[in-house]
Amino acid sequence: MEANKGTVKIGNSVFLNRNCSIISCERIEIGEGTSLGANVLIYDHDHIYVREGSQPWNEIKSSPVIIGKNVWIGANTVILRGTKIGDNAVIAAGSVIKGEIPSHTLAYQERNTVFKEIS
Repeated sequence: MEANKGTVKIGNSVFLNRNCSIISCERIEIGEGTSLGANVLIYDHDHIYVREGSQPWNEIKSSPVIIGKNVWIGANTVILRGTKIGDNAVIAAGSVIKGEIPSHTLAYQERNTVFKEIS
């Protein structure tokens, strides 16, 4: 966990499994009773990218991440800046989350496995 000019607020009875990374440049809040599976990454910022010329790698965009109470976040999930997850939500393993997830909601991304013969 790292707060680089930002803040991290973690409620009571929060469980963080192995290898979770929480990095704040603005504000990250995790409500009480929330559980994070292994390898969950939470960032309230990302780098600015410009189409041409030198990249301003030292410049960032940030917006708070707010995670409600009693949320279950599956393993290998990435939560990006500007995300708000309501109380009692479930985030499926392997998800990439940005934006608002309402309370009492299961969020997941459908994926297809593609098989191609090797020639």
